[in-house]
Amino acid sequence: MMDEKLLHEIEEYLRTHRETSFNLYENYTTHQPIQAEIAQFLDKNRKPGFNQILFEFLEKKALTDSEVYKKAGIDRRHFSKMRSSGYRPRKKTALSLALAMELGIDELEDLLSAAGYSISYSEDRDLIVKYFVEKRIYDLFQINEGLDYFGEEVFKI
Repeated sequence: MMDEKLLHEIEEYLRTHRETSFNLYENYTTHQPIQAEIAQFLDKNRKPGFNQILFEFLEKKALTDSEVYKKAGIDRRHFSKMRSSGYRPRKKTALSLALAMELGIDELEDLLSAAGYSISYSEDRDLIVKYFVEKRIYDLFQINEGLDYFGEEVFKI
């Protein structure tokens, strides 16, 4: 049988935490105007998603889907998934698409940002890719040669 003192402590603990939970809920419901403020902030600051940026670049560069996915080493079915608004590629996929479209550094950073990534200045792989983009060298064989020389993962061709 459990000690009465311990039972009393548990009851007190439950009473205290139930009140705290209730108070937290009360505070949440009384601050609903902040929800509207957050929604307004999101509307003001949200940028286009990855798929929108990707297909804007395709149109701007007058490239076809097949030209890009073949050059990027991406399967047609995988590329068609990119048309959905919730699609988020791996960083390597976003980089290979940027190289296939021969994007400049600002465009590359826009595409990566839309996918939730950025060029990392602490990652040799990213710096090597950035080097080639700044030199406007988009030949994946050359890029892969550079990546391989420094022991970095190469792109699928």
